[in-house]
Amino acid sequence: MGYKMRKTKLYFGLLIITLVAILVFGFRFDYLDRANPNNFVNYGIPKNVENTYSNCTFSLPSQRTIILRMDDIGAGYIPVYKSLINKTISQNISLTLATIPMNVKTNLGIAKYLRNIAKNEYIEIAQHGYAHTLQEFQINTTNPLKLINEGKNILIEKIGVIPTTFIPPYNLYSPQTLEALNKEGFKIISSGQNNYLSKSEIFILDFNTQSFYANKYTPTQEIISVCNKSLNQMQICVIMLHPQDYAMEYNKNIINRSRFEDYQEMLDGLKELNVEFKTFEDLLSC
Repeated sequence: MGYKMRKTKLYFGLLIITLVAILVFGFRFDYLDRANPNNFVNYGIPKNVENTYSNCTFSLPSQRTIILRMDDIGAGYIPVYKSLINKTISQNISLTLATIPMNVKTNLGIAKYLRNIAKNEYIEIAQHGYAHTLQEFQINTTNPLKLINEGKNILIEKIGVIPTTFIPPYNLYSPQTLEALNKEGFKIISSGQNNYLSKSEIFILDFNTQSFYANKYTPTQEIISVCNKSLNQMQICVIMLHPQDYAMEYNKNIINRSRFEDYQEMLDGLKELNVEFKTFEDLLSC
C-alpha cells in the first residue's frame, strides 16, 4: 500500500512539473515565435516588406502642422517616457518615437511595450540610429548600410513596424548614410540640417527644432514662440523632446512633476496656434 502511495505521489509530482514546464517554456517559445520575422502577418505587416512604401511620396503640409519627435526611446527613463507618451496620445496628439534598435533588441520589456503602443493611431516608430553612438553615421563610418539594415530588421522583428523615418544619433550623418537610407527604402530623415533633397526619396526635416537637454531646459513660452514663427514661415514645426529632461536628476526613473506640468502647458499653448499634430509618416502619400 505504501509503495503504491509513493508511486502515485511520484507520478503526480512529475505531472505537475511537466505542466509547469509546458506553461513556462511554451510561453517563452510562443513569445519568440511571434517576434520571428517570418510571422509579420501577426502584426498586420505584408510579407513583401521591400515594396510596402516604394510608391510613397512626401510633401510639405498645406495646413499648419506640428510634429513632436521624442528621442532616445529605449535608453532608460522608461516610467518617464511612458508617462509623457500616455499624456500626449490621451489628448489625441500624434507623436513620433525615435527608437534605438539595439536597446529594443536587448530588452524584451521595452520591445513588448513598443509593440503594443505602436498599434495606436497617433504613434509613429522611427529608427534612431543603431546603438546611438556618436560615431555611428559620421563620415568615417565604414558601412552605414549594414547598421541601418540591421537596425531596421530589429524594429520589424521585435516591434512589428517598418520604419520610414530615420533620425541619426546627435543629428549627425554622412552622405553615405543618405545613400544607404535610400537603398533601405526610408523616406524621411529628421536631423539638425535644414536641407531638402529634391533628387532623392529622402527628405530632411528639422524646422526650428527645440532641445530639451537637462542643462539647457527651454522655457515653455520660448518653445511656443519659436514654433509659431516656423509655422508662419513654412507651415511646419518639429519639436525635439528627450525623456531624460523630464526626469529627476537623482533618479532617472522618477518623473519631475514640475517639468511634467510644463509639458502639459506646452501642449496647451501649441493647441492654441491653430495647428494639426502629425507624425513624419503622416506626411507621406502612398
